[in-house]
Amino acid sequence: KLNFNPRKTRRVLFLPSVFLYLLIENVIKGLLFYRFYPTITMMVGQVVYVIIGFVIIFRIMAVIRYELEKKNPWNENPLRRFLLQSFYSILLAGGIQSLLAFLAQYFRFSVLNEAMFIGFNLAIIQFFITAFVIQLIVLVEFAQYLLQRWHTSEMDAEKFEKEKAEFQLEMLKTQINPHFLFNNL
Repeated sequence: KLNFNPRKTRRVLFLPSVFLYLLIENVIKGLLFYRFYPTITMMVGQVVYVIIGFVIIFRIMAVIRYELEKKNPWNENPLRRFLLQSFYSILLAGGIQSLLAFLAQYFRFSVLNEAMFIGFNLAIIQFFITAFVIQLIVLVEFAQYLLQRWHTSEMDAEKFEKEKAEFQLEMLKTQINPHFLFNNL
């Protein structure tokens, strides 16, 4: 029996999501801000802030999933649920992640004098990167739901075929029994 565990899937998706975000963000920073050379301290700080951000994102997404499951469960209208979960996850989780990134960058610039302040443009870029990663997470959850639904329908079809074969066997037995008794008399 195939059994998908959404919690386990989310745990498995956490580190690849963080890695994908860091990879995309650093590639874009390298392309847009070619004079930006981060130090080891800055990179460690970035990794820590992204991990904390994704912990917050995954918690917000869990609340969104819980609330949507009450009002719009997957089995009623999967496409509507997918679109609602995508929209709310990107809007809330992506917005909060971008705000935290902006504030962390401002703090590092103004208080620690550690990095050059890139500003609002980077916050917008980080929002879109976060939205992309969140969309991938929601897509994986949607695919998981569809695979679970497909597997359940296959199991139901197999059960139906088995019951049908048993019913046909019982029907044949009832047809044979009177003739067998008559021939033996």
